[in-house]
Amino acid sequence: MTMFQSNITLYSQAQFRVVIVKIDNRYYLAVLRKFVSSNIVTSISPAQRCVPIHELVNDKLFVMPRIQRLKSYHIPCQRNSNLQCFVDEFYMCLCTEERHSNCFPLEHQQTFACEDNVYCENGGTCLQDRRICFLNILCVCNDCFFGDRCQFYAKGIGLTLDDLLRYEIRPNSTLNDQSLVVKLSAVSVMILFLIGLLNSFFGYLVFHNRNCRKVASGIYLRLSSIISTLVVSMLIIRFWFVTYTYMNPSINRKILQIGCLLLEPMLRFFLHM
Repeated sequence: MTMFQSNITLYSQAQFRVVIVKIDNRYYLAVLRKFVSSNIVTSISPAQRCVPIHELVNDKLFVMPRIQRLKSYHIPCQRNSNLQCFVDEFYMCLCTEERHSNCFPLEHQQTFACEDNVYCENGGTCLQDRRICFLNILCVCNDCFFGDRCQFYAKGIGLTLDDLLRYEIRPNSTLNDQSLVVKLSAVSVMILFLIGLLNSFFGYLVFHNRNCRKVASGIYLRLSSIISTLVVSMLIIRFWFVTYTYMNPSINRKILQIGCLLLEPMLRFFLHM
C-alpha cells in the first residue's frame, strides 16, 4: 500500500473461506466465511488480531511439550469470548462458535519470493502465489517507483510529469518518432520556458532600480522574478529528464533515483515559495 491508501482490492481465481493477513509479524483474521462468496468486503481492526499464545496462557502451560499444549488450546477460546484466533510457533488456531479451538500448521518463515527476479524492474521484490506452477506475480516496489513491474517512478503528492507522460513516451525511440502529444508537450514547455524567462528578466530589470524598491512590494516582486526564473528552469530540466529517461529504459537506476529524490522535490519547493 502507498501513502494515504486505506483500502486495497485483490482478485483471485481461487475461492476461499478464510483469509489471514500478516502485517509486521502480526497475524489478522481478515475473512472467515461458512460459505464461499465471489465478492468479499472486509476490514482489518485490532480486534481481529491473532494473539500470540504466550499472552493468553500462563508460563506453566507455555513450557509444556507441544502435544500436551494442544490438548489445552480450547481454554483460551472459552476464557475469552471475543477471541477469534491465536497463534504459536507451530500452529494457527481459530475459535469456533462452540468455543473450541480448530488448529492447523502454520509456517512462519514461508516465503513467496520468486526464484528468479526477472519480472520486476528497478530493484522491486518479486512475489508469487505458489512456489511451483504459480498463477500470479506481484512486485513490491522501492521508494519512488510504482507500476505493475515497478517500471514507473515518481515522488510526492498529486500529478507529476511522470503521471502525465509515461503512457505517451515510446521507449527506445528518438524524439522524432514520439507521439504528437509528446512533441506538443515539448514545444509547449519550451514556449513556457522562454516566456517565463523573458518575464522574469524584465521584471528583475524594472525592480533593480532602487526607486522601485523603496516599498516592500518592490522587494517582493524582485525576489519573485528570481524565483520565477528558478521555477521555469527546474520545469524544463525536469521535463527533458523525464522524456530522456523514458526514451532510454536501460538508463542507470541511480540516475532515476537522483531525479526522483532531487528534481521533483526542488520543483515543488520553488512552486510553493
